[in-house]
Amino acid sequence: MPRPPWDIYHKELMKRDPLGHPMWFPEPCSQFGEVHLGDVGYIIKGEFVFLFNAIERDHPRNIRGVPSDPFDPPPMSEKRQPYSIAPGSELRSFRTNSASLGAEVSSTPTVMSASVGACYEFSTQTGALLRLKEGAHASRLTCEDLMITYMSKHISTWHAFAVGPQVGASIEEDDIVFICGHTKASEWQLAAFHDHSSRGGKLYLHVGVPSLAGGGFHVSFNEEGTATVPSRYGPIPAHSGPDPAPVNHSVFLNYFRMKRKLLFTVPMKAAAGPHQLPPKGDDDSKGLTKVLCDYVFRHSGAELACISERDVVLVQATVPGYSHRPSETSVSMSPQQFEQILSAFRPLIVWNASSGGHQQILLGLTDIMDLTISP
Repeated sequence: MPRPPWDIYHKELMKRDPLGHPMWFPEPCSQFGEVHLGDVGYIIKGEFVFLFNAIERDHPRNIRGVPSDPFDPPPMSEKRQPYSIAPGSELRSFRTNSASLGAEVSSTPTVMSASVGACYEFSTQTGALLRLKEGAHASRLTCEDLMITYMSKHISTWHAFAVGPQVGASIEEDDIVFICGHTKASEWQLAAFHDHSSRGGKLYLHVGVPSLAGGGFHVSFNEEGTATVPSRYGPIPAHSGPDPAPVNHSVFLNYFRMKRKLLFTVPMKAAAGPHQLPPKGDDDSKGLTKVLCDYVFRHSGAELACISERDVVLVQATVPGYSHRPSETSVSMSPQQFEQILSAFRPLIVWNASSGGHQQILLGLTDIMDLTISP
């Protein structure tokens, strides 16, 4: 079965830079709008599904209400980083042998070949690409200790709310994520490819094609544009007018996910019928975080672990010889490969004291940077 493009895109860009979870669908939700700090939800097929905002009870997007437990978010401050990604940036997971801009000369010119905006000669079988014409801006909540304590205290009622009659989602407790950061852009183009036939070739980016909706963005393995590569762009329709385009498309999300060592509670049955249930959370997005949680449980007395994807990336960075930079032989790391790395190098765990009645592991940025490898 072919790998879905959102899975390729997520895993490929994650190994390039630890900027967060790359979103295949970064545009604002038609019902709830753009992603906000403090949002609680889950990720499925490259899209964030909003449940409620856990920082502001009266947030206008909490139209379905909030969980019934005490709504007591700790004081949190926001750190902003304008232009964390510079205008005109291009993030690629694959190394290119060469790249050219502008239309290439074709012996059989077509509308597609005349519209080639860039051509890359790549040497990997799988890759992902993100282009940001106007750059992007990052925001993140500080005080990770407070966020983890807050999440560990309320995760059970958050899950009960998600599967209850207000929402009716079919998800597990460890599908739930708490948004602690995002990187937003006003315009974007993205693509993901897997070429089964070879470990190299050319990738053509077609721009301004009249036959495409909005005259947008098309990616292919050939100059004629017929060997299509999964790609998306936004906003649709394109922004027009004298005012700057709104910066509300979340190209990267940062979040915490929590997992119990032993989950004794049985999830509530959703009120909606089986044919009405929203799909289950995106298992692929939590594969490596789940492996790290299980490693924490085996090597500590913790009952509850709160892990982010940044923790996974930073743990991997402690492994001698491992690099997140694209290389000709790099491949997306599978959960099985990550388990082997943890077993072989046994990174030490920084364990914080219990909080809210639960023992928990705090694997934040500072702690991970202090980890050492025990051979």
